[in-house]
Amino acid sequence: MPLTARQIAFDAAVKARADFLYRGIADLDQLRGEDSTLGITIDQMILMRDSLNDALALEGQHIIGDAPHAPLYFDYVDSDVSNAYAFKDDDHSFIGVTIPRFFDALGLASQLAAADEVVMRMGLGKDTDRDKLRTLLLWMLIGHVVSHEYSHHTHGHHVEKSSGGSIGRLRQQALELDADGWATYLLLNQWVLTSGRELLVARLALKDATVDEQDRAAFACVIASHAAFIFVSAPMPLDKTKVYWQTHPLQPVRLKIISSHALKFAGEFRPAVKTALTDDWYISLMDAISRLIWDSPQHAETWNEHTEFLSTAEGTAYHDALLTELDSFRETLRQWEAEAEAGAPSESKS
Repeated sequence: MPLTARQIAFDAAVKARADFLYRGIADLDQLRGEDSTLGITIDQMILMRDSLNDALALEGQHIIGDAPHAPLYFDYVDSDVSNAYAFKDDDHSFIGVTIPRFFDALGLASQLAAADEVVMRMGLGKDTDRDKLRTLLLWMLIGHVVSHEYSHHTHGHHVEKSSGGSIGRLRQQALELDADGWATYLLLNQWVLTSGRELLVARLALKDATVDEQDRAAFACVIASHAAFIFVSAPMPLDKTKVYWQTHPLQPVRLKIISSHALKFAGEFRPAVKTALTDDWYISLMDAISRLIWDSPQHAETWNEHTEFLSTAEGTAYHDALLTELDSFRETLRQWEAEAEAGAPSESKS
């Protein structure tokens, strides 16, 4: 099938980055031809791409408080590495997900849905249709990835300047946390308050459940899917001299931000559910997911090194400095929103 104008532009923008790890737009027809067993998966990839692009087309470019950005477009990238990233040309704001990242999401969805302990910790019955749960979790996993990259565009991360007092790459790490938090809000909004709720209720056979029970299931699925992506990447060995210079925050910090935004969302929109999201429930779910996903003792040991570091004076200083950067950036977002509502131009967004 010939490429559309947006796909041609997407392919050119990937290649313009001149990064040999990312070769261009993925050829899904070629992938289907190379492995006939992937037919259903390729159909699912196309459905997700088209559905997400329909949603992105409705998003608009003039939401109060958003940074100016060209129209959004999402597609798959031909690469051997598992990654997703936001990039652009003069006319588009692109979101690229590599083929390995999609298959990572597919594998995680399958693992989570098949694990009785995880399913029960999520508050679902053992008789839950696992195929339908797997599909639901896959949509959430891909939705999280796309929403994270979407946030980089709409929150102006590409044009954001580092604050004068930031250390190392803390500002960049703070922008990743901002994207994690906003992605959590977007996913919960979709699956709890808007279009995804009806699909979730149908797939999990919760039509006769109470509203609170439906809400708890939605929160559990979103939290589990987000946590799975955090857990699946093996943490880098801890080097205290470089922690301020990494491009991304330590993974336990990312997990904490995701959970804190889920609690904030619940407090704002579903207070009854917030009481069910107890520390004991959350810890038991995280334990079940980490045991399922961590594939080597080293994975767990390195994660524990990170959490132990964060409990030290050095780790607390890093964590506090990172959150200070995040708060500083969010003050910029609030300023942009106030200026937009007042009709005033914003030099920060030019």
